[in-house]
Amino acid sequence: MPPENTETKKKDGVILLIDMLGTKRIMERENPEKFMEDMRLFEDHLRKSIEKGVEDSRLFEKEFSIQIHQFSDTYIIEATSSNSIGALLVLLLRIQTFYAITFSSSRFFRGAISVGTYYTDNTRIIGPAINDAGEWYESAEWIGIHFTPKTSYAIKKELLLKDNFLRHCVIEYNIPLKNNNEMKGYVWNWPQISFINTDIIISEDNINHYKRQILDTFSKHPIGKNEYLKYKNTLDFIDHVFKNISWTGGKNINLDFD
Repeated sequence: MPPENTETKKKDGVILLIDMLGTKRIMERENPEKFMEDMRLFEDHLRKSIEKGVEDSRLFEKEFSIQIHQFSDTYIIEATSSNSIGALLVLLLRIQTFYAITFSSSRFFRGAISVGTYYTDNTRIIGPAINDAGEWYESAEWIGIHFTPKTSYAIKKELLLKDNFLRHCVIEYNIPLKNNNEMKGYVWNWPQISFINTDIIISEDNINHYKRQILDTFSKHPIGKNEYLKYKNTLDFIDHVFKNISWTGGKNINLDFD
């Protein structure tokens, strides 16, 4: 007999597909039970952080839902709402907590975001948005999250609007791809988001402190010859962000979603 609740639902929203880098090395130095425990902890932090972002936001007059699917070292995160750009904003801001926690544990993720239509039932997720993210999430040679080409064009369109919150969360960049290729598009600006809605002022001293923390983490993590470029490209991206950051004159960046 077919399982219950197998109704297929059409959704419009955000798909984030990320996978952990260096899983083979992690499994060589840790037992599977520890790995599974960490993954459950990361998922719990991710879910709570996103749900807290929705509670704090005034963008959502209608229902917002978040679903997290995991298989092995890969997460599929779907966020749906009547306000897809609002859902994207909450996702971009709130996954920063997840990234900070995983970074401190020397767990590094890369992936891709797509905005569009997809279909789900109680066990499956299919459709154009998941296919789009699935095609691109393993293509970048770094630690970070980029938008698929079609989604980059949608972001570019949104940024033509004045005072769009997205400009604090994304940046256009030459995304380093495998085989020494590049693709110009929009990416999640996680270094700058680290300073948003905090008491930390964007200053040269604080930026240098932030860079030292990243370098300290990298220096404690084994880096093989096939992984080196991922780390180098990540550091190059961080340098690019802070060379081109919108200085706030000693003020904090606060996004209230009013």
